[in-house]
Amino acid sequence: MEDRRTECSILVGAGSKPTLPTLPALSALPALPTLPTLPESEIRSQTCVIDTTETGQIRHFSLLPDSYSGQTHRSAPTQGRHIGLPLPQRVVFLDRDGVINKKLEGDYVKSYDEFIFLPGVIDAIKKIKQKGLLVIIITNQSGIGRGIMTEDDLASVHEQMLADLKKEGVTIDAIYHCPHLPDIGCDCRKPKDGLFKQALLDFNIDIKNSWMIGDEQKDIDAGKKAGCKTYLLSKGELLIEAIELVTIQA
Repeated sequence: MEDRRTECSILVGAGSKPTLPTLPALSALPALPTLPTLPESEIRSQTCVIDTTETGQIRHFSLLPDSYSGQTHRSAPTQGRHIGLPLPQRVVFLDRDGVINKKLEGDYVKSYDEFIFLPGVIDAIKKIKQKGLLVIIITNQSGIGRGIMTEDDLASVHEQMLADLKKEGVTIDAIYHCPHLPDIGCDCRKPKDGLFKQALLDFNIDIKNSWMIGDEQKDIDAGKKAGCKTYLLSKGELLIEAIELVTIQA
């Protein structure tokens, strides 16, 4: 039997199971996940794809990459929600600059020529993945809002970063970034937790047993608002040095 794929719009953000149109193929609606509650102004219609068997059993439910209130910007494909998972997945959320790559003080990584992996990062991510945790990058990139770089510049950096990681057998499950200036007042710039909210929509996450690892207090504040555990890297501390503590406690 071949799976059937249905694309439709759903209402997300109301803190209940997605509202779906009446479709004859969908006979297992109770299996759909419960989504987190968002402020009324952020409840929206979003496109989803549902794969079902010929008998109507739901195999896979995915939210397609629409934006979160126009403020979330996803730089990598997400896996969607796998209905068959027995338990929510644990995640290690990582800041990017200063955690994954060398931070350019007073500047931004505008091209991959300026991107330098910090020592041990690839091995650290491998260890996280080997323990069965997802890895999601949450990063502020206000260089875009300042006009120093573009969305395409950032996308190119991330595409090449992911390609180099893939060569080493390492995958990142998703990347979310905020392009806004600090004074814009958006919901996605850390220390706010808007990017985490989007991740919760895109993945079935056990947020209480997930981690946010960053090198600045705003990373920690955002992680705490989202409801996960946090770890602040001390000056000069590398991800590979911290990851054993984090993954063991997870």
